[in-house]
Amino acid sequence: MIRVNNHRGIIRQGQRVVKNDFVTIKRIMPFLVLFAHVALYAGTGENGTGARPLGMGGAFAAVSDDYNSALFNPAGLDRAERNELAASYGSITGEVSRQSVSGVFPTMKSGGFGLNFDKLDLGSFERRDSSGNKIGQFERQETHLTFSYGKRLKNVFIGGSLKYIDINLTDVARASGFSFDAGAIVELNKNISLGLALRDPQGIELEDNRSVKQKIAEPALRAGIAVRTSRQLLLAADYEKSEESGNSFSAGAELDVHGIIFRAGDTIHLDGGNLLSGGLGIRILKDSRMDYAAVYSPDLELRHTLSLYFGFGKSRKDIEDRKMREAETELRELEKEKRIKEGLKKAADLMMEGRWDEAVQECRDALLINPENSEARSMLADAMKQSGLLNLAVIDFTADPPVSAYEAASISNFLRGTLVESGNFKIIDRQNMEVILAEHGIQQTGCTTEECAVQIGKLLNVRRIITGSCGKLGGWYIVIANIIDVETARFVSTKKVSLADFEPDTVDAKIEALKDLLVSDLLK
Repeated sequence: MIRVNNHRGIIRQGQRVVKNDFVTIKRIMPFLVLFAHVALYAGTGENGTGARPLGMGGAFAAVSDDYNSALFNPAGLDRAERNELAASYGSITGEVSRQSVSGVFPTMKSGGFGLNFDKLDLGSFERRDSSGNKIGQFERQETHLTFSYGKRLKNVFIGGSLKYIDINLTDVARASGFSFDAGAIVELNKNISLGLALRDPQGIELEDNRSVKQKIAEPALRAGIAVRTSRQLLLAADYEKSEESGNSFSAGAELDVHGIIFRAGDTIHLDGGNLLSGGLGIRILKDSRMDYAAVYSPDLELRHTLSLYFGFGKSRKDIEDRKMREAETELRELEKEKRIKEGLKKAADLMMEGRWDEAVQECRDALLINPENSEARSMLADAMKQSGLLNLAVIDFTADPPVSAYEAASISNFLRGTLVESGNFKIIDRQNMEVILAEHGIQQTGCTTEECAVQIGKLLNVRRIITGSCGKLGGWYIVIANIIDVETARFVSTKKVSLADFEPDTVDAKIEALKDLLVSDLLK
């Protein structure tokens, strides 16, 4: 319990007491000096309670790249890897503790936003009258609410924070007000960055509800450098100039060893005294981490801080990887378009020379790259028309037991061969047909419906397509062939032949007869 006289104003740690017309507040120097020292070096002042920067000795001006950015250097908000939420608790000394909840939300395009809620409990104080008699007690609490924004401008990051401060001495006095911070970070390259953070450039002067004014913070300027020597090791150093606490130098390091992060740091106050710090970071889940920091000084108790961090949403790396994949896809598409244009130009030149068959092949090659290319389809139709040959495909016939799939495919190949020999058609060979269909995840085997045949015909860019089946009825093998017009999606005709057996001579004769039956309808 801390003793303090009755008063009208807010108490300022380590500073001159406030007088009024009735009583005087005596100094409580042992506690107030102690608290001022902790406030400056253990994160109970403007630098917050994040265990990561505390473990690095507070050398964070150029490191700033996570939820701690709102309080250390708001320019780092747009460097955050992903959305982050964190809660921290720091035990300062005795009854004094600090709790905070922080968040950072990088938009990846329009800068990063930060939010921090900070509560400092200083414990209980005794109230005594001018005669020294105890008349009760009061508690002191400080609440800070910070809204921050940071934006990247090429290799330079800038940011600012708007802070609301509320100081409450229960049943004694209360004051509140606003202040702001600003910061900048320059990335010299991917491993070295410089940071500059300006805190409370006009100081903070509050007036309590009893009309007592008091300046509770002076301006402070902090400059720093951060060097990442490898993916595992980060080194940092800061120099701070403060009218309130004097000048100080901080240095820290962070080492990641297989997911366990070790931190160490030291803060040297140039007017005398230093604090050693250290900490650990342990990944709990893929996007979660627990950070711990301890701060030690020979003159003070060992202080502990614990932070729990949770990241969510797409990370900056995820977005960059997606953009890279999209760029690669776009490059492949541009390359395809280039090859198609070159092929169609060559086809046009061949058509000018009357070399229709070669022009047909160039158009086919272009359609192998992109079957949906309308220009290639149109040129192919013109070339086919000029060549006088009908563009045609034969799908492997389906097999009805006891006929095997191999036997049905052989009948289909026999029919393709006889149609090619007739000289009246451009037949797509089976190998090219399989390549085109495989690119679209389609197999010709099992295509028994009109809709399926039309779909395959459009992919192959043919005018007509022949489907069929092979089965056995009684003692005869029956081969049925259907002609389908791809443009109109209708059956043109159906022809069939009967075979006594599948001997080569029998098959040759019967398939030749089937070809003759089909040719007249195909040429209509």
